[in-house]
Amino acid sequence: MIARPYLICLPLSLRLSVMPEKSKPRPFINAHTHIFTHKNVPPYIAKTLVIFPFYFLLNIPLLIRLVHYFTHKQGDKLPFQIRDGFTELRFLINRYTQHKLITRLLVSVLDIGIRLLNILFVISFPIYYGGWQKKWGFFDSVIDQILGVSILGRILFVVFSALLFAPVRRMFWWVLRNIFGFLKSLTGPQTIALVKRYVAMAYYADKFNQGDVFRNLTNLYPDNTRFVVLPMDMDYMAAGKPREDYAHQLADLRGMLKSQNSFFKKYALPFVAVDPRRIADPANQFTHQFITQLIDQDGFCGIKLYPPMGYFPFDKHLLETLLWACKNGVPVTTHCIRGIIYYRGLKQRDWDFHPIFKDNKGKPIALRSYKNREFSYNFTHPLNYECLLDPALLADVLRYHNDPALNQLYDFDASNPNAVPANTLTELNLCLAHFGGEDEWERFLDRDKGDFEIALHDPLKTYTLDKGKMEPYWESVSWFSIVYNMLLKYPNVYADLSFILYDERIMNLLKQIMQTPEISDKILFGTDFFVVRQKKTEKVLWTDLRAELGETAFYQIAQTNTARFLNLTPATP
Repeated sequence: MIARPYLICLPLSLRLSVMPEKSKPRPFINAHTHIFTHKNVPPYIAKTLVIFPFYFLLNIPLLIRLVHYFTHKQGDKLPFQIRDGFTELRFLINRYTQHKLITRLLVSVLDIGIRLLNILFVISFPIYYGGWQKKWGFFDSVIDQILGVSILGRILFVVFSALLFAPVRRMFWWVLRNIFGFLKSLTGPQTIALVKRYVAMAYYADKFNQGDVFRNLTNLYPDNTRFVVLPMDMDYMAAGKPREDYAHQLADLRGMLKSQNSFFKKYALPFVAVDPRRIADPANQFTHQFITQLIDQDGFCGIKLYPPMGYFPFDKHLLETLLWACKNGVPVTTHCIRGIIYYRGLKQRDWDFHPIFKDNKGKPIALRSYKNREFSYNFTHPLNYECLLDPALLADVLRYHNDPALNQLYDFDASNPNAVPANTLTELNLCLAHFGGEDEWERFLDRDKGDFEIALHDPLKTYTLDKGKMEPYWESVSWFSIVYNMLLKYPNVYADLSFILYDERIMNLLKQIMQTPEISDKILFGTDFFVVRQKKTEKVLWTDLRAELGETAFYQIAQTNTARFLNLTPATP
């Protein structure tokens, strides 16, 4: 900074007038956020992760309503008053005990006694009511002779001690953490991840409307930041009916877009969640024409797919809309990571084999998994998008569906075994969200063998799929390498970094692949708000990434690339 000593001699008003104006922060775009509320979530998403009937206890709408009640309706009254009262009482006790050695010694003795009493009171519950008196004679005598206190008195003593004395609270937290660690070993990572997802949803989705969630999101970013809002259609998840279905969620978004001088309209870039089963059911009136109207007339900016809900992305009922999106440059974002939000119903017989891919014997690849979290990965697998983007595989998709209307739409001669459609999806504006997942980045780094794990060896080399021998690609190649290969092969395929940003292990590999322009031009900034809150806060995610990549690289993925994907005019610095 250039020193200006002459300014010191000027009056303050003149000094301020000649100082340079403070530059405004450059706007950027978060390409992956959610603002749905608990009303849009099926009640039993713990189904298949927790055995019947216990998944009914993990009822997310009920849990979130309880959180909302205690943090909002009562938040300004009783709980805060009690908390402040105990804070003042602790401060008063410390004032008269912590300034002299003798009183500090007395407090230490009292602390030990209170801890022991809490332990004995807690142990007394199973001894009295679990029929262990005869086996635990020592405790039986201690409890009878010393702890002659009613059950209510013991509960009040334990609660009061935990509220008033920090050491007692720390003791209980230590016990709970160890119990939770033991439960983790019993329930497995999927259930624990679901519980953490519940906590994240409770933290933000307790809001009763999407507008409140969105305003909360904007407050976490610099002014003029814009956000791609991705709704979720969970009505076909087979986990119970949401309190408000997807039609309500969509109507709320439309209403906010149509509102005059809408804050949402200024900063939000909402997509339309499209599920082929909703299109297939005439009762929904969710037709291709309705989808195009939402985008052409109502202010929606793109299409969101979520295949793990129970469909392949090349489903018959998606192909008309995807061709329209390709011809009109409409962006499509699709889920591409192993997660815990997926179809909870029984596996259908049609899902035992892949509809398009063949093994080395020319037979359909067998999809042998029957657990929900495993067979849902078959829908999520990034190779499925080759069936849309590759003209030869798209021809196989059209033959599989055998629909004359689709053949005409794609200008495809199904009678010719060597024909490919004249209208293709090769230039589809497609974002593979989550870049395959942080576990697949780690899988790539752990691989010492494999002809296809070559991103670091030959960053610009692509491999051509042998569609007659797809099984090795399907089962053995990391999703990171598959997505990387598609970024190179197809002109309008992108990948965002949503959710995986929390994992510091991906950062070195990210900075390495950003050295290849053909890849760095295809990466988008996104966080997966508010779902990622279980890992890190929103502010930590974007500020850490900005510091790690530097200003130039950060604005490339958060501004230039994202604007190109969304077909927006790039914002000027």
